[in-house]
Amino acid sequence: MIPLGGYVLPALEDADFRRLPTYKRITFALGGPVANIVGAFVGLFLIGLSQFSLGPVRAVSFAATELMMGLQQQLYGLSTLFADFGQLSGIVGVVAVGGTQFGSTLAGLLMFSVLINISLAVLNLLPLPPLDGGRVLFCVLEKIYRPIAKAEVPVTLIGWALIMALMVCVTVQDVGRIAA
Repeated sequence: MIPLGGYVLPALEDADFRRLPTYKRITFALGGPVANIVGAFVGLFLIGLSQFSLGPVRAVSFAATELMMGLQQQLYGLSTLFADFGQLSGIVGVVAVGGTQFGSTLAGLLMFSVLINISLAVLNLLPLPPLDGGRVLFCVLEKIYRPIAKAEVPVTLIGWALIMALMVCVTVQDVGRIAA
């Protein structure tokens, strides 16, 4: 019920999941970011059709071009992320800014959805446990050096704690900005 993220567990016991081939575990981990990219593409396609009256073929080209530019912007933004802690924002700040910048029109909501999906895809691909990129990293490291699998649970728990602490900090910062 709290919109801080999502987590999907396979319908397998943990030991059974670990016995799956590495490529299947990596494919499973990439499911969320791929769904975010597809969601962003569909939103951009619909914007191309509705806002710019593009035909389907041109709308596909528009969506692909805008998606690539959005991913590049997110990656650049990620590279400067911790240069100024004041620029970080959590769910409270994102919703507040999104509501004022994009409004409540269908086009505005679609664009907001596109930006959220692109941001989630990039964030979840970071090689930090418990994010999807961290799962992929551990799959690769485990393939190289099998005993590293024992470190995955403690490292993931530490990652969860750090992410939760960061979320609390940015939420307090967001509420302070909105209240000011």
